[in-house]
Amino acid sequence: MLSRLARSAVGHDEEIARFEDARALCSLPVVRREVARFLAHSPIAVGQDVADDAVLCADELITNSLVHTASRVISLNVCVRTSSKRGAVVRVVVGDEDRRRPGRGASCKSELSTRGRGLPLLTALSQWGCRRCSHGKDVWFECPRPAAQE
Repeated sequence: MLSRLARSAVGHDEEIARFEDARALCSLPVVRREVARFLAHSPIAVGQDVADDAVLCADELITNSLVHTASRVISLNVCVRTSSKRGAVVRVVVGDEDRRRPGRGASCKSELSTRGRGLPLLTALSQWGCRRCSHGKDVWFECPRPAAQE
C-alpha cells in the first residue's frame, strides 16, 4: 500500500514512504499495518518502542482527519532519518484539505470516554505541529520526542 518514493544520503540517511489518499485505505488497521511494515523494513533501524509510538500517533492523525474534516483526499508521508542526538527519528505528516488547525475539543469527561484523547496522546509521545499549506494543512509529528535539553 505505502510506496517508497525516495531514499537519500545528503547529510543523513533517510527513507520515505508516501500514500497519496489515506482515505482510500478505508481501514485504520490497514494504515497501522502499512506504517508498521514500512518501519520494520526500513534500512535505518527503528526501535520497537519508537515504531509503536509512531504507529499509534499516525493512527490518531488519520483518525482526526477522517472524523473532523470533510477532506476528499488525505495524504500520509512517513520518513525515517538518523539524528546525531536522537538516533533513528520517525517523522509522519498527514495532510488534508481543511485549513483549521487541530484544537483541543471537549476534554475527556470520564475515564471511559473514547473521544478527546488524541492530541494529549500525541503530545505525550511525540513532538508535533501543524502548518497551513496550499492544499489545506499538514499535521506532523516526530518520534522519539527530543530530550528536554535539546
